[in-house]
Amino acid sequence: MVAQQLERVITEPDIVFSAGNGDQGVVTNAQIIRTGTSNWWNGATLPGTIGPGLIRPPIKLTFSKPVEILETWDWSPNSANDYLNLWGSFDGSTNPPVVYPVGADANDLTINLHLMRGGTVLGGASWQIRLAPQETILVLTSTDLVNWVPQVFHSGGLQVEWSHHCADSRRFFRIVPNH
Repeated sequence: MVAQQLERVITEPDIVFSAGNGDQGVVTNAQIIRTGTSNWWNGATLPGTIGPGLIRPPIKLTFSKPVEILETWDWSPNSANDYLNLWGSFDGSTNPPVVYPVGADANDLTINLHLMRGGTVLGGASWQIRLAPQETILVLTSTDLVNWVPQVFHSGGLQVEWSHHCADSRRFFRIVPNH
């Protein structure tokens, strides 16, 4: 047996964990996005070897931020499809899980509105709203700026990716406190 001392100089971490929502402007339901496998080494491809192989760094794991995927329609203003993507942890006891985010950022709310017609994005808007603890907001829509219909309500701690399918030639949106 021969002992050999080796040194590996690195300029970046082997594994990077981050929080994000994938590519900018792309709504995704993926909870974890990772780097590809093109730089992995398969030890079983060499003659006379059976593996196993090596996952070569850098490896990037992006955990999705808490997000609500919301879908609404002009022709059905009181209905919506939504999907919540949240993270949490538990300690193995009988204590309930801790759902993230917690702390000061739990009151931040970002709403990204994507106006759709026939599967095509027509435009959109984005709002960053600071809410007090337990405060909620209501999103109202109108076609004439006189008669407002409640569309959805939200509380803090989430990013909302909202796709609204338009049938009317014009639609107005406003955000008000939900009292």
